[in-house]
Amino acid sequence: MFDWYFWNDEGKEAGWNRRMILDAWTMPDRPAQPASRRNDGPFTEKDQFLYDPGDRKWASNLREIINWQFSDLSADSPFRYHSVRSLGYLLYSICHVQNRLRCKFTASMFEQLMVLMRIKSQDDMQRALSVNLVDYGFVDDSIQFIPAAERYQVNAQLAKLGLDENQNLINRNASSYTAKISSSQSDQIPTATQYMGEEAKVTQLVGAGLAQAYEYQKPEYLEIFRRFTRKHSTDPEVLRMQTNCLKAGVPPEVLYNLASWEIEPERIIGSGNRTLEMMTSDWLINHLSLYSPDAQEKIKRLATLSMTDDSALADVLVPEQQTASNSILDAESSAASLLLALPTTLKLNVNHGEYCAVLLSILETEIVKIASAGGVPESPAVLLGLQNLSGLTVDGKRVPGNNVAGHLELFEQAA
Repeated sequence: MFDWYFWNDEGKEAGWNRRMILDAWTMPDRPAQPASRRNDGPFTEKDQFLYDPGDRKWASNLREIINWQFSDLSADSPFRYHSVRSLGYLLYSICHVQNRLRCKFTASMFEQLMVLMRIKSQDDMQRALSVNLVDYGFVDDSIQFIPAAERYQVNAQLAKLGLDENQNLINRNASSYTAKISSSQSDQIPTATQYMGEEAKVTQLVGAGLAQAYEYQKPEYLEIFRRFTRKHSTDPEVLRMQTNCLKAGVPPEVLYNLASWEIEPERIIGSGNRTLEMMTSDWLINHLSLYSPDAQEKIKRLATLSMTDDSALADVLVPEQQTASNSILDAESSAASLLLALPTTLKLNVNHGEYCAVLLSILETEIVKIASAGGVPESPAVLLGLQNLSGLTVDGKRVPGNNVAGHLELFEQAA
């Protein structure tokens, strides 16, 4: 089939439309015209496409359809930018010449191994073909073997020089992906800093290529995330992902808003160099005291993963510590103002479920304190604070503010 997209700016919305048609021209058992899905009538315009969603816009830009990944690691002029086949394209001619030269060289080698005989007539050729060269045999006088001195001699040194020169041309173009940096010139053992510098020089081209690959990968990750955050999707994987995010406390207004997210590819340490990765991890461990406690836990986990190369073992040795979310911390700090009956503003970009849980827990604690003291508040201000925290008065009237009732209403709307 032919599956293609075309830009359509007719109607209220412009975008890319999609169509599919049967490739009848390359199918010998099919007619040489588009096939119809109906057998009860002649071909009509409606049946010319195997897939025709009508005016449905498949994508708004090309990034939603296709994503390219380029490899730009050439350090030789001409600098071949955004072309993954240019190296092979430039090496094709020399590789073709090298292949022909090797074929001729091999043919000449077999020719040197042949036993040549000189004959004068067809009868001599028949006599030569009847010779049985065994341990004991007879050779006719008319058959003369050609010695090596009289045979054509191939200039082996010239052929080998041509092979080596072609190979050098191929190596010079193909080996430009890594820098050839010699080790320390002195006879002394290099220090850790010197060795790390030499390793960094060797991997600088690969590191530049990886950094460029990270930037090219962002549009693809962004498009994947856009598809996974579409509302009313019927894809099971998308539904599973959205459900897990909502259970984890991601607000719906944030989950379905692509502008609220920053997509960054996960980067590796050492630019793909295992030695440089271990040396970097070792340096971080040696300077662990310079970092904050939260950063120290991340460094320990990172160093363990770099040394063991086993993520499961790193999870066991350095388990990830559970920290309170911003919604929980904000609810705990807001509860003090609410209990003092101070006016507050309802916050929107938070996890309303977590917010409600924290405020209800604090409200329950205050009620337990009052019950243990006889069941009567010490002053009317305490009752006003409880009403302000819960969001409802004793008469059931709504109290505006950043309280339980407000967040509970938003949580029900999101659910």
